[in-house]
Amino acid sequence: MQHADLFVIGAGSGGLAAAKRTASYGASVIIAEKDRVGGTCVIRGCVPKKMMVNAATFSDALADAAGYGFDVMNNGFNFSGFVQRRNAEVDRLNTLHISLLEKAGVRLVTGHAELVDAHTVRVGQNMYTANKILIATGGHPTKPDVPGTELGITSDELWSIDTLPARMAVVGAGYIGVEFAGIFAALGSKVDLIYRHDLPLRDFDREVAGQLVTEMAARGVTCHASQSPASLVRTNGGILLTLTNGMEIEADTVVFATGRAPNTANIGLNKVGIKTHPNGTIIVNDRLETNVPDIFAVGDMANAANLTPVAIRDGRIFADTHFGNKPRIPTYDTIATAIFSTPPIGTVGMSEEQARHAYHDDVQIYKARFRPMVHTFTGREEKVFMKLITRKSTQKVLGMHMIGRDAAEIIQGFALAVTHGMTKVQLDAALAIHPTSAEEFVTMA
Repeated sequence: MQHADLFVIGAGSGGLAAAKRTASYGASVIIAEKDRVGGTCVIRGCVPKKMMVNAATFSDALADAAGYGFDVMNNGFNFSGFVQRRNAEVDRLNTLHISLLEKAGVRLVTGHAELVDAHTVRVGQNMYTANKILIATGGHPTKPDVPGTELGITSDELWSIDTLPARMAVVGAGYIGVEFAGIFAALGSKVDLIYRHDLPLRDFDREVAGQLVTEMAARGVTCHASQSPASLVRTNGGILLTLTNGMEIEADTVVFATGRAPNTANIGLNKVGIKTHPNGTIIVNDRLETNVPDIFAVGDMANAANLTPVAIRDGRIFADTHFGNKPRIPTYDTIATAIFSTPPIGTVGMSEEQARHAYHDDVQIYKARFRPMVHTFTGREEKVFMKLITRKSTQKVLGMHMIGRDAAEIIQGFALAVTHGMTKVQLDAALAIHPTSAEEFVTMA
């Protein structure tokens, strides 16, 4: 039986970050992974998705070039060729992460890991003991329980298609749903987006979400609000998706983006008595400890924000706190994030709805909506929308939101204002860079 200071279950973003940081403090570390090293983000999430976003962006650039005087011949998009290059890059990153573990001195074992007790893990036929165990198994996409649900795919299976669907129906309009709707519409698919609420992106600022609906419609995405799937049936022409209002949509591919669930099944949680939330995620305290001493959890299955940077940060905080004698407590109230929709969204801090719920009338909103200079010659009517939310009595910046080109890049810098509690006066003291879209955030009146 082999022993380590730390045994990590799951070699995704959080597990990798924790393992390497812990090893840097001189501790012995073993990490187990039953699939491919890199986890959801690298293998079937944000990294390959961003490659597809980039491909969709080139589609826009080719269409807009004529307005700037370029005579560009567009001979179409070689989807299968792109898929081969995308998959090759994912393979390279998978290999890279394995080599980085080796370089850090972390031992990788392959197979399904299951807790035996608070200090023992079984992987296949082998047993391992550790002073501490970290669970970082991530999550997986789910499907709705409707007749014919097996005819649809999730974001995991989407990476297996090598032919561009002529018609795609996307069910669900969280960030995954709106991203894939925009990507495939830009690449040439006819896209229907179905969601059960009046707007997509339920937990985001409603005004920003409304702007996204307008922009998606202008790009050919047909939105079906306040609807859910009722059934799927295979037909000679593809898949017939019937909605709860009786509407029928014919599609070649139906993608379910209806949520994710934690990978906490069959890993021995009940055996060792680890407590979970009703949604299956593991309950942890502010030191990332479970109720069982010496067992910890980070990432999607620890009920944190389901974002790669959060998992990475929490993995490092775990290592710093429990192996580096540098205790830190993770916070989740000012997380900057981006949605790579078409156009993209960047956001940090409170939405208007959250701010008014917390501070009622003590809220002041600043807005800017304009056609960006890049579209002067393209003929597009696409608008940039920016929103700054402050507490009226103190002028403290509570939230910043943007939809439009480069929103993700722009919001990353401005996230400092929210994270460090800056006021609008301090924000306005920054000299604007002109002409840019970003300057609107420091010139709003």
